[in-house]
Amino acid sequence: MKRRNTIGLCFLLFSLVLVSCNNTDDTAVDEEHLSIEVVDYFPPVNLERTYINYGDKGEDFYSYQVVRQENDEDGSPMIYIKGMNDLSEGESYKQYEIQDNAVRLVHISNSIMNKTVDELVLTNKKEWEVGDGDDSISYLTDTDLSMRVEGGEFTDSIEVTNIVKTEGNN
Repeated sequence: MKRRNTIGLCFLLFSLVLVSCNNTDDTAVDEEHLSIEVVDYFPPVNLERTYINYGDKGEDFYSYQVVRQENDEDGSPMIYIKGMNDLSEGESYKQYEIQDNAVRLVHISNSIMNKTVDELVLTNKKEWEVGDGDDSISYLTDTDLSMRVEGGEFTDSIEVTNIVKTEGNN
């Protein structure tokens, strides 16, 4: 009898953990925080950054990115992130469109692909479907954050959580 109660209690606790993990509404920001200008949180134009990735044999691989802005034929601002990566031994380009307080990835070009896409990368909604083919949903989960990382200290940062659904919507 004691073992049955213990198993029942464990099952109840496990169920509560699962419900808590799947409940994303509690983690989304309040309505008052949705007035942010998401373009302000996108990598700024002329930003240059270098990353070091470590290979499985201890070797270093470097990645370099630079952010540029141009206007398309309609005069709308387009952001381009050009990258160079030791791993793929080639250049890559990502083209982003800025519109209606949203940032969309619209084109990817690298040594493997050259295709037009339509992925909602960032917006000031509580949640949004990304449209990346993975059936993923992003949530704006926090604002006004301060963070210290190797590249420096950043204030007034935001946190976006992306959840990719798997088979069975788990």
